[in-house]
Amino acid sequence: MDTLHRPPSGRGSTAFDRQPPQNTGQSRGSGPTSQPSEAFAETWRKSQRAQVREALRALPPEQLKVLELTYFSGYTHTEIAKLLDLPLGTVKGRMRLGLKKIREYFDSRGMAVPG
Repeated sequence: MDTLHRPPSGRGSTAFDRQPPQNTGQSRGSGPTSQPSEAFAETWRKSQRAQVREALRALPPEQLKVLELTYFSGYTHTEIAKLLDLPLGTVKGRMRLGLKKIREYFDSRGMAVPG
């Protein structure tokens, strides 16, 4: 068995189990390298957030409230029903209609729903 495939110190790990060396952002003999993919990703996320905010502004207030409580505050449908003193079916209906309108908003603009 060669050195790469022999378990080091009898721990049972192989070369495939070890982590690859970490990229420190430095290339040989030069300063830090740029991270264009990270910059692009951040710009893309900001753009998606702005699009979602715009889509949310187009919703009726009762649908917006249910979506906010679910996605931004973490309440369950049952908790929202108790909190707003509404039947559970009404909460679920508002959720469904709100999500449908958001999808229609993005579809009408030829955009994918951010996920």
